[in-house]
Amino acid sequence: MSKYSEVVTEFNDRDCLVDALKEHNFGQGDIEVEIHDTAQRLYDFQGRQTHYLNTQGDVAHVIVRRQFVPGASNDLGFVLKADGKYAMIRSAYDSRQACSDAWVTALTDTYNQKKFVKEAKKQGFNLKTKKSVNGKTQIVMVR
Repeated sequence: MSKYSEVVTEFNDRDCLVDALKEHNFGQGDIEVEIHDTAQRLYDFQGRQTHYLNTQGDVAHVIVRRQFVPGASNDLGFVLKADGKYAMIRSAYDSRQACSDAWVTALTDTYNQKKFVKEAKKQGFNLKTKKSVNGKTQIVMVR
């Protein structure tokens, strides 16, 4: 059984997190992202409940099951913490594979873009363009 760890994130908007996960679909089209008000159990590559972070079974509020993560052996989860932020729960094996640090960085960038656009829309702005310039995403908002 692979060891799980909790990765601190700045994700505090569930909808933006889910949208970012769907955009970073591991190159396989639509992925299923489970959303739960009550945290649900995570499972390892053999379908067993994981117990590395919690002796009662590791749980998460936002889950991508292993069958939707190519090369992953275990479920990927995000658990809502008391501070209102989601911590990512991933296995040590998967942190070297599909859910690597580089993937987490790309997911964070996408999340931040989605959060920026959402907040700007609340202030009366609309998305005009979004494009990549020299490897950086450029977002133009207009009133």
